Amino acid sequence: ELKPIIDLAVDNDLIILTDEVYEKCIFTDDKHIRVSNLDGAYDRTILLNSFSKTLCVPGWRLGYAAGPKEMIGQITKMHSFVVANAPSAQQNAIGDFINTSEFDDFTNKLRDTLKERMTKIVKGFNSLNGISCRKPEGSFYAFPRFTFHKDYTTSKELSEEIFEKQKIVLVPGTEFGPSGEGHLRASFGSSTLEQIDEVIQRLEKL
Repeated sequence: ELKPIIDLAVDNDLIILTDEVYEKCIFTDDKHIRVSNLDGAYDRTILLNSFSKTLCVPGWRLGYAAGPKEMIGQITKMHSFVVANAPSAQQNAIGDFINTSEFDDFTNKLRDTLKERMTKIVKGFNSLNGISCRKPEGSFYAFPRFTFHKDYTTSKELSEEIFEKQKIVLVPGTEFGPSGEGHLRASFGSSTLEQIDEVIQRLEKL
């Protein structure tokens, strides 16, 4: 899957931007592969990552870009004029933590916790008539398809109706492209198993 992208970039002298924010939240047995480690990619790849999701600290707004020194140098110049730097205390805390064994313990536990939530919410969606949901291979989002409700014409209208009637926040699938019509995105990143059960029970009442 990745080789055609690299070949296209090499043939057309393009830069590859690879978003690997969810590398620690993979639910399959497949090993995460960094694009920059593949033949022909290193000198033209910028890896983007974030600690907001990996370490559950979204308010810290900490992430990084990694790549060839020349390209990162230009990004650093632009970054210094566009946004303010993150507080040094948080940067130092993250820097110390990721170099300990506790970092791997934390991310492994997070992955297992998210996988348990994912399994529960997908099973719950698929137990309801008119809703189908595939298992995501990673992240903490589910993208169920809704066909049971005929009183709406767009996923945006359906999301508004579900919020008004059951106070459940689901993002219209079209926010992620036109092919998302008919789908709603659900986040289970901070939901307990009990809260997921309650969501399914509320949806059943629609």
